[in-house]
Parts: sequence; C-alpha cells; structure tokens
Amino acid sequence: MSNATAATSLFHLQEAALRLVDLISASEDGELDAALEKDLADHDARVEDKVEGYACLIGQLEAEAKARRAEANRIVELARADEALAEKLHDRLKEFFLTAGTAKMKTRTHNLHIKNAGGMLALAFVADVTEEFLVYTPSPNKDLIRQALDAGKELPFVSYAERKKVLVIR
Repeated sequence: MSNATAATSLFHLQEAALRLVDLISASEDGELDAALEKDLADHDARVEDKVEGYACLIGQLEAEAKARRAEANRIVELARADEALAEKLHDRLKEFFLTAGTAKMKTRTHNLHIKNAGGMLALAFVADVTEEFLVYTPSPNKDLIRQALDAGKELPFVSYAERKKVLVIR
C-alpha cells in the first residue's frame, strides 16, 4: 500500500466511490471491464481496511479511557482516605487543645490556636419549620408530561426530542 493510499481518509474514499459509480453509469453497455472491476475491489478493500483501523483505534482508546478512569478512581479513593485521616487527626488535636485548656501553641514549624469559626451561625432545627419560612422551587413533573404526550395531548411548552444516532462497534 502506498503512502498516498495509506493516508486516504474515509471521505476521500467516499468521493472515489462516487467517481467509480459515475464510470459504471457512463459505460455504454453497463458491463464492467476488468480494470474497473479491479478498481472496485481495491476500493472496497481500502474502505474495509480504513473502517477496521478506525474500529481498532476506537476500541483501544475506549480501553485506555476505562483503565485511566479506574486509575483516577483509585487515586480519588486514596485522596479521600488521606482527607479522612487528616480530618480525624485534626479533630483529635482540637480535642486535646480543648480538654487541656490550651488556646495557643507554637511549634518549630506551625502556629496553632483555637478560635470561633467565622461566617453565619449555623441553624439548629428543633421542630418542623412553619409554612411562612419554607421556599418551594417549581420543577417540571417529567413523568406526568410523558404520560400526557403519550396520551396524545398537545402541550405547547414541550415535545419529544429526536433520539441521537449512535454507532455500535462490537
């Protein structure tokens, strides 16, 4: 296979196929001569090779993505474990400061002190909140909307979207 053939894209192959169809249509008796039959066979082989290459590359990229996602998940779990341990140690150190009555301590590398947290005070709910203090956020009832559309009801604010086309590689 020459470099020009190897670098041919699927779209160039499609254009070549259309030119071959034009040649077949232009033949006087509709018969294929040996050269045209060879061109068709070569074209079909190039298309199959190109599609096979695409499918292999897609499979390889999907496998690499899956492995990388698994590795990323593993690292995320390690980070969560580190954070949980750091928080536990932080809480133990704070508890030591509180039980020892120590408000400040300076070490060779750190300055530590106990203080009240800033920001808004947290709310501690001790009973059900009354209606005047509740906020409702309207959201569409998608199940009810689907039922209405399936029943043939026309709703001016919604319609079914078209499904996307997908390519399946097995």
